[in-house]
Amino acid sequence: MNKRILIVLEALEMGGVSRVSCVIADELVKNNHNVTLYSTLSNTSYYQTNANLHFARNKSGLSHKARKAITKARAIFKIETSPAFTNKTELANLLNYLEQHEFDTVILTARFISYAPDIKRKFPKIKAIGWVHNNALIYLDKYYVRSRSYFIQGLSELDCLIGLTESDIQTFSKYTPNARLIYNPITIEKNDVISNLTAKVISFAGRVDFPHKGIDYLIELASKLPSGWQIKMAGDGNPKEIKRFYALRKKLNAEEKISFEGKMNDTQLQNHYLNSSIYVMTSRWEGMPLVLAEAMSYGLPIVAFEQSGSSEVLAAGKYGVLIENGNIDEIAEAIHTLIRDTELRNHYQQLSLQRVHDFELDRIMKRWEEIL
Repeated sequence: MNKRILIVLEALEMGGVSRVSCVIADELVKNNHNVTLYSTLSNTSYYQTNANLHFARNKSGLSHKARKAITKARAIFKIETSPAFTNKTELANLLNYLEQHEFDTVILTARFISYAPDIKRKFPKIKAIGWVHNNALIYLDKYYVRSRSYFIQGLSELDCLIGLTESDIQTFSKYTPNARLIYNPITIEKNDVISNLTAKVISFAGRVDFPHKGIDYLIELASKLPSGWQIKMAGDGNPKEIKRFYALRKKLNAEEKISFEGKMNDTQLQNHYLNSSIYVMTSRWEGMPLVLAEAMSYGLPIVAFEQSGSSEVLAAGKYGVLIENGNIDEIAEAIHTLIRDTELRNHYQQLSLQRVHDFELDRIMKRWEEIL
């Protein structure tokens, strides 16, 4: 049965959540569903999509600056405030849009899960699905710590929650009765070419975000690389973080060991993976890091700090090398071992190519259709 589906998210800018939302939406459209992407922050989509688009930017009652001030005050005085209060007009606009278009299903990403009770109260026949893209404990204990009870209440009102790792499903199952594991698919266009593992390059892809992506760890690791080897970073970041990157790189005398290549389109990103021999991840936390699956699809051996996301993708170390989070000496030794041992790199390449089948789009869309 064809459904009218609304996917609610903040931005349709360059980024993992935006990209995978567009990919899933397009596949649902191919399956004859009527899909709309509803964005509260963007006024255009960075990614092309065949889904309908609705931009609700600048329609919230409080400005971004005002909401930021309220968030800061909540943190200082340790009080909770309902997201429905701080984003009152945003919620009203969403409810009005749902009423006008008679959707069968609404998919709420991240913070919008807190709106589930209001949606179910007004539209009890709508199926409300939550879709989380980050680590469960990061949501509960960091991102939404000052609206935690409202987020948990939202979880309890969902008809289904989609999480990306077994660890997250276990955590969310305490608050919602129907938590389901569905991986995000590989979104980069792929051919059959893989790396020949001969370049003296270690690749990295992600935002220049020190607390989240462990850029401080990455630069320190680079400073320990043998002569001739370097890390190449693909991604973007705010100017303050990029400036911090260059300052720390200089301080650690790693200017010849790590380079920031900037954001890349699909073709550039493919070449980024193909022209490297190892992929490294230094994140302190992740949901399900799709970049690992992308790198694996090009046959790259993976070395990553252990957190719930990398552990899920690498199946607790079965398909790549997992290192205690923050242990620079251990991750440096693992990298050095792969650099010295060509046969070991080839071994992990085959493991990467085996695992990547679990992130194929067709397989994942079958799971989506089951819950819709």
